[in-house]
Amino acid sequence: MAPRSKSRRPRRLGILVAFVVLVALAAGAAELQVAAAQSESGFAAARGRLDADLQTARDRGYSEADLQPIESKESGIAGITDPIWVSDRPGYYEQRATQLDQLHLQLQQLEASLLAAQRQSASTALQKAAEQLAQATGLGADPDDLAQLHAQLSAAEDAEAIAKQPRDFGPVESEANAVLARAQQLATAQQADLQAIQQAATTLQTKESSDAAKLRKDAQSAVAAGRNDATVAAYMHLAAVAKPYNQLERYSALLSIAGSDAAKLAMAAAGAQHYREAIHQSLLASFPHKVVVISYQAQELWAYEGGKLVQDTLITSGRPQLPTDTGAMKVISKNSPWKMHSPWPRTSQWWYPDTTVQMAIWFTDTGESMHDAYWEYSSQYGPGGQYGGAASHGCVHVPYDSEKFLYSWTTIGMPVIVYPGDGSTVANQVAQITVDANGNPTTGPKGV
Repeated sequence: MAPRSKSRRPRRLGILVAFVVLVALAAGAAELQVAAAQSESGFAAARGRLDADLQTARDRGYSEADLQPIESKESGIAGITDPIWVSDRPGYYEQRATQLDQLHLQLQQLEASLLAAQRQSASTALQKAAEQLAQATGLGADPDDLAQLHAQLSAAEDAEAIAKQPRDFGPVESEANAVLARAQQLATAQQADLQAIQQAATTLQTKESSDAAKLRKDAQSAVAAGRNDATVAAYMHLAAVAKPYNQLERYSALLSIAGSDAAKLAMAAAGAQHYREAIHQSLLASFPHKVVVISYQAQELWAYEGGKLVQDTLITSGRPQLPTDTGAMKVISKNSPWKMHSPWPRTSQWWYPDTTVQMAIWFTDTGESMHDAYWEYSSQYGPGGQYGGAASHGCVHVPYDSEKFLYSWTTIGMPVIVYPGDGSTVANQVAQITVDANGNPTTGPKGV
């Protein structure tokens, strides 16, 4: 029996060793699994941090194109196939986590670089806009347009001062570029105007043989005509003429300081003529379908239809003591014939006997109309007629043939504009309006 017992010991020992080895192997495998899981978790955490940083960057205003270098590298790292052997995985995940952490640092550097570039780009855009705006100002672009652009640029500069993120600098640059583009348009248009005016001034100076008096008269005439047209537009609240009117006044200012300098006088005349025409064309384009315009100074009436002149006639308006009201009025009724009855008693110096006219086109509710006047000679119509013996008590006397046309052509409600037409500034002529906002006179009764 003893020899059999000795033979079993090696086998038991072998079994024990094998068991110990298996246990050790199992423990090692478990440790590898734990290490692999931990390293994989670290990799996932690193990727999560990078993804969160990328989203934060997007929220700050960085574009996908800006972040593409980092995102591309991240996709490349994440796309690597996991090792087959568990023993290889811990090092594999740790390496990828390290690479992602390096990408995190690269992202920070990229953001800082892009932010600096955007800040510089916005600053450069603002500088270019300011320079272009200064050029447009120097060329004499419209002051209202310039004021708007200066305000726009100032707001962009204020926004730049507090900008911190890409989303802040983008709008600043966009606004600066908008100012730049508009200032370029103004400068280009103004340069074209200046070239045309300079050419016209050269021609005018040659034509007038540098006659200072004649050149001054040409300039004064153009300024007065432009102011008168701009006044009609102001009475009708037509904004289209504002810009050329501003330019007209620039050349009026040049005229006032030109003295006897033929070159400056020619420039003033050419500029005034250029913008006087621009005002006139803008006015015609802005007119309603039908309108009657009457100048107190010129004692003249113009009727327009579709922006085209269809009637032009001399008239006689109210005398200085009973002037025809000025302002934007309208045709309120028509009568043919009509007996005029004096609103003043016989004891008044303004009393007149009952008078019948053939056609009356009423444009106020206080007795003012455009009507024929059989008692007035043709020679009495026109400039100065308001001071003569045939001057009316506020009505507008129209030669018979012209009145006949107007009576059939006018429509109820169409505008009738009576303005001073004295060639003074728009502000001065607007100050002479004698009707309210509805076209109702504030000066009392009129007639004949």
